[in-house]
Amino acid sequence: MTNANKPAEFAIAAQTWDEWHRTLGHISIGAIKTLKNNNLVEGMDVDKNKDSTQCMACIQGCQTIEPFPKRAKDDMTQIGKLTVSDVWGLANTEGPNREQYFYSFTDAKMC
Repeated sequence: MTNANKPAEFAIAAQTWDEWHRTLGHISIGAIKTLKNNNLVEGMDVDKNKDSTQCMACIQGCQTIEPFPKRAKDDMTQIGKLTVSDVWGLANTEGPNREQYFYSFTDAKMC
């Protein structure tokens, strides 16, 4: 076979552990190493010169938020100890002095 009839060969760069992590749907690095070490994926070339790093998408995906409690932990026993506020607006209709926002302040003892 002459060089003119020879099929093209492409050099494919090895992917890092992090690139394989993203390619395989964010599975753990340990699982990827198992795939590589047991030759379970054909053509899996890994650039072993670069260590894996923390995946921000995985970190953020595992974070949870505590729900707001139904009741406050502290009972307000004195007037003036805690004031809560809220703001509402921009209103379509202006007030007498061209106000477009409404501010409320409520003493928590009165709630």
